[in-house]
Amino acid sequence: MGRTVTGYHGGLYEDLVLMADGQFDNRERGKSRWLGQGLYFFEHNMDMALYYARGRASSGGGKTPGVLKAEIDLTACFDVTTQAWQEIVREAYQIYLDECLRDNIEVVDQKALEVLHGQVRAGYHGIWKSYGKNSLDYSMIERAIVLAREQRGLTFDTVRGAFIEWGPLYTSSWLYAGAHVAVAVRNPPERLSKMQAFEVS
Repeated sequence: MGRTVTGYHGGLYEDLVLMADGQFDNRERGKSRWLGQGLYFFEHNMDMALYYARGRASSGGGKTPGVLKAEIDLTACFDVTTQAWQEIVREAYQIYLDECLRDNIEVVDQKALEVLHGQVRAGYHGIWKSYGKNSLDYSMIERAIVLAREQRGLTFDTVRGAFIEWGPLYTSSWLYAGAHVAVAVRNPPERLSKMQAFEVS
């Protein structure tokens, strides 16, 4: 095992108990999110996991919120916070644009990151249920991972990226209250260890 970080995933407690026992639901990993497929964790940030756990529980009919804590092995990590992997994503996007032009296909529409009522929103299309549907980013990460395998013979089990959310700490600040680093674990059973699920209030 190489570099490891502690990650926190917020959700419904009963689901997290199963995950801690090694039972993972592929539906959760297949959603179109900005770091591609995988089970998403907040790196060293339990507060964000708690926030999402409570939100999921309240929208799930009053079910019990919970947090899954795990050690994440980043040995095979596509780290989008580094310039080398950012360039692969840019290259994947350019190839995609060329393909769309060649085949007369419409480019995937994704709402850009924007500030709405003083808070950053991604994927906002006018209704909150569309929040976070980052189909273009999802597709480009998936393409970049294929490109890295084809060009460099590399495979990845995790994807790591930084994200700005919520509002600035004060007027004109570049520091954001909801800023965090996320890790998408593409193969949870292989890259997670020391898993522990617990209830939160």
